[in-house]
Amino acid sequence: MLYIANAFSLNMLEGPCRLDVFFLSPLRARLLVQNSPFESAVGHEATARVYTQLLGIEVKAERKAIKVRPGDAVLVGQLGQRLPEGRVLSKEELEALPIQWILVEVRR
Repeated sequence: MLYIANAFSLNMLEGPCRLDVFFLSPLRARLLVQNSPFESAVGHEATARVYTQLLGIEVKAERKAIKVRPGDAVLVGQLGQRLPEGRVLSKEELEALPIQWILVEVRR
């Protein structure tokens, strides 16, 4: 399964595994999600709207915990800076920040 998320945590791992991490261009991220079924784990509506715009596919806000296993991957839209505690950005503020796309592949 491919997941789209706004963060990655080791708590997402279901058991022992190896992770391969790739930094993707915006075009590679867009092509990946346009050619693969995916599940959203993006927790905020404004972030989901920005990802929808950047990736060219509908990304729904789905605030849920996911567990990934070998064979799964997580496409993370990583904000270019750390936000102050409790700060929630508007869609306009999110659009102004650089987003780095990172693909985390889970292996045995």
